[in-house]
Amino acid sequence: MGPTDKELILRHIISNNGSSFDHLARVSDIIANGQWSIPSTIADNFRLANINISTIPPPLLGEDIRVWKPSLTGYYSVANGMKIHREKFSKIHWSKLIWRKCIHLSRSANIWKILSGCCTTDKRLQDRGINITSRCFLCLKNIEDDTHLFWICPFAATIWSWIHELFGFQWNLHVQNFETVTAHATTRSAAIRDLWAAAITNVLTEIWHHRNSCIFNNILASSRRVKSKILANFFECSILMKITMHNRVEDLMIFKNLQINLRPAKPTRVLQCFWSLPDLDQLRIGCDGCSKGNPDPSGAGVILRDHTGNTIGTMSAELGICTNFVAELLAIILGLEWASDRGWSKIWVTFDSQTAIKCFASDKVPWFINSRWHNIRKNLTIKFSSVFREINFAADTMSKRGANLPLGTKETFDHRPSFLAVENPNTCYFRFS
Repeated sequence: MGPTDKELILRHIISNNGSSFDHLARVSDIIANGQWSIPSTIADNFRLANINISTIPPPLLGEDIRVWKPSLTGYYSVANGMKIHREKFSKIHWSKLIWRKCIHLSRSANIWKILSGCCTTDKRLQDRGINITSRCFLCLKNIEDDTHLFWICPFAATIWSWIHELFGFQWNLHVQNFETVTAHATTRSAAIRDLWAAAITNVLTEIWHHRNSCIFNNILASSRRVKSKILANFFECSILMKITMHNRVEDLMIFKNLQINLRPAKPTRVLQCFWSLPDLDQLRIGCDGCSKGNPDPSGAGVILRDHTGNTIGTMSAELGICTNFVAELLAIILGLEWASDRGWSKIWVTFDSQTAIKCFASDKVPWFINSRWHNIRKNLTIKFSSVFREINFAADTMSKRGANLPLGTKETFDHRPSFLAVENPNTCYFRFS
């Protein structure tokens, strides 16, 4: 976790305005009788940063502890240290395409080298200052570079046209590149997407291997030999593949053309879900958190409902830039604090994230909400339950609304707003899996 937006604003204000506060002081120096006792100069900086210090519970009494901020647990680890100092490269959009269970690791490694521009084609050797005459060993006509060798070479075009025909996709030589080829299967079943990813991997790697055989083994280019190797690779792929196909004619024809065994579709499992009322004098809190980009601007949503099912409060809160998991944890904390402020003591928290629920149920929350959690739990009787998202859609709506609010703002209602649909205890909801 990096610094939050408010932390950055506060640092900027303090650096510009200066501060008479001793930077070597401890947290215990600004707490008196369990409450904040902050000098006026520091309090002014908090107000300029739009931070209401009265809404922040003081830390637990006891000895100060040192935490490692990049870690959720607060403890240093080699992995967290390396994550901070290692050199980070931009994400590659095609990485998930080639690293799949149905593709052998050696082939994924080969295609990674090809797409990363690590193949020593004639053009790349010339760019390194090596004087050679360039000629494609597959078509014996044009100079050899990546674009020609893998896409527009007549030999490669024959292979691509053949593989497109097997899958029933449209092939156009003049607009072909890696991005357009990968887009052909985006709307198809998971099994066809896996097979198409394997097809792209097999074609590119076999073209490269066949090119090397023509150069170093002095053999003639043969598209028939390349096609037979590609089909043999599909048999290996069918053994590794675990995903099922759709029960459609298009999928059946592709499996038949590739000469591999079918992957029968599993029947859809339908589960009935019911939203249950809380007990008498118990408040049910529906929580959810979301992040637009993980990490990116995030929001929290909270729904308060009593034992009759009435919606007595809804909240949307903007949380700044954080991960989806952190947003989920903060949503639970905000819901508990809000319920406590409204005088409730028996709480039932429901969430569609088992991981977030386990953190609170096992009392292993991240360090940055540890004080808030221990301050709030002292006065509450809390029950945690993990539910399906099909009966938590109201909180999901509010969390997405919160992610679009201005920075650090919160929107609350003491009733169900007109734009919000809530779960009905007399309705059966269905979950398909």
